[in-house]
Amino acid sequence: MPRSNAARRIREVSRPTHEVGSRAKTTISISREMLDYADRRAMERGVTRSQVIEDLLADAVRGEQDEVAAEGYAFFAKESEEFAQRAASLLGEVLADAREEG
Repeated sequence: MPRSNAARRIREVSRPTHEVGSRAKTTISISREMLDYADRRAMERGVTRSQVIEDLLADAVRGEQDEVAAEGYAFFAKESEEFAQRAASLLGEVLADAREEG
């Protein structure tokens, strides 16, 4: 999934009611269990609930970006391997022709 899709999905979910500087205020509905978890993590880390949620979302975005990068690396590795195989085959033909002529 392209990086822009992940960022767009997060923007769609947040639906800000108003912005304060580079931050956006929003209202969300989550299960009591997830809210309690966020509050516990915030207390343990000494940060706000908002910071816990933002950090979790940032981790999710990074994870998606890593997946996209890994897919790209795999694609180009395969492409490079195929190119090397074709080049080696052609080099073999060129060397064989050179031996016959020489």
